[in-house]
Amino acid sequence: MSNYKSIKLSRIKNINYSFGDKKTKTDAFTLNQVHGSDVVILDKVPDNIIISGDSIITNVKNFSIGVKTADCLPILLTNKNSSFVGAVHAGWRGTFYKIICKTINKIEDNFNVKPKDIVAVIGPSIADCCFEVDEDLYKRFIKNFPNFKSCFLQDESKKKIDLKRINYLLLEKMGVSEIEILNECTKCNPNFYSYRRDKSKSQNQISKINLN
Repeated sequence: MSNYKSIKLSRIKNINYSFGDKKTKTDAFTLNQVHGSDVVILDKVPDNIIISGDSIITNVKNFSIGVKTADCLPILLTNKNSSFVGAVHAGWRGTFYKIICKTINKIEDNFNVKPKDIVAVIGPSIADCCFEVDEDLYKRFIKNFPNFKSCFLQDESKKKIDLKRINYLLLEKMGVSEIEILNECTKCNPNFYSYRRDKSKSQNQISKINLN
């Protein structure tokens, strides 16, 4: 387990999880992430093949799944009975297209888990202090999320979006009540890889979760 602890996940039996940083050595199955909104369901450990998507859910025990991030949001999921685990990569595109909502729907449909029983933790990622966008993207987000006014910030000529807060509110809207946000900002904190700070797409940290 890394130094970035989730109070809610730490209370759940029969799972292991980790929110990674630069120093974390992590081995987990990850998807070929394409900054989209496709959800992959795995009912067995896959063969050595490339699977594309940005959200992964499974009920296979002793099988670590994870997401690679360097500013995007890693969202880890399970339920109070630890009957499944999930890992979601939610960048601004995934957030815009509501990948977390699609994931919650897939969990309910495939694992018969109600949203009220799901635990969701939003891990270290770029925060509203640093996610500055151009006016076009800012307006697109406001149009797409008209009821989330608290997620849009203007500081003089700068326009910023709170992706963590948007995903939190989307989870709430889906009926998930056990939600936690880890407040670390990957751009501010040099312990994390950050695309916005480092201008490199070749390095990232992995956040993972598995059933025991």
